[in-house]
Amino acid sequence: IHNIARSLCSAFARPVDPELRSPTGNLLGAESWDELSRSIQLGSAELFPLHGYEMVERARELKLKPLLLATRNGRWQTHFVLLVSNASGIQNLRDLENRTLLVHRDGCGDLVDYWLDTAIAVGTGMQRQSFARYQTVTQAREAVLPVFFGEADACVVSVAAYQSVVAQNPVQIPAKLNPLVESKDLPGQVVACRVDLPVDVQRRVLEQARRLTWDFGEETGTLIPAEELAFDNMRALLAERAKPIRDSAPAAIPPSAKLQSSAPAQPARRP
Repeated sequence: IHNIARSLCSAFARPVDPELRSPTGNLLGAESWDELSRSIQLGSAELFPLHGYEMVERARELKLKPLLLATRNGRWQTHFVLLVSNASGIQNLRDLENRTLLVHRDGCGDLVDYWLDTAIAVGTGMQRQSFARYQTVTQAREAVLPVFFGEADACVVSVAAYQSVVAQNPVQIPAKLNPLVESKDLPGQVVACRVDLPVDVQRRVLEQARRLTWDFGEETGTLIPAEELAFDNMRALLAERAKPIRDSAPAAIPPSAKLQSSAPAQPARRP
């Protein structure tokens, strides 16, 4: 999110103090949603980099609309997968109760928790927080390799991050790790604007944004115009997450969190 904000500030924004050389001279921080709401009401900011789930949850309340989607190597979709070793004997989500899950968030904030809330509730009838032991890691390989070597029971990573690890060992890793649950495609980061931002300003932002890039780990980040269709799976996920938890069989997984057996092909293929 901060890299997106820096890129926007370095390219266009309101005039700044000429003595202020920092590329973040037009970057304002908001410590709470109330503070952000005040900034919107006062017109002190025009563009708001947010996580996709924050956009869906807060758009109506804050009178925002999506303007741009962040992409990685040209793809705006974030797709999570829960991986287990094919030698672990783990066949479904219920087998992971009280086990250790390593979680790599891949710059998506709480999105992975939102997805796990739904997948675990529907697949086991339990709450995520009490279902297993979770440990957040900072790099994808810190999630994938312990499962590969039998040092952890399972991991959750984005498919993009998983593929970056597989690239280092394209034969053994996908041969040993199986996807147990996968998410639908979800928007990771979005740049929102006020709903009352003049159309000509929106048009200039869209045009300028096409030329912006930044480093997203080893990948290149860019911005593309946002379409409402990109948020359909996120709305479905949040709607499912809001439902009361009830005990159910794994076969009842909804479209927003589908359960897969170990039989389907691996999410990452040999380059």
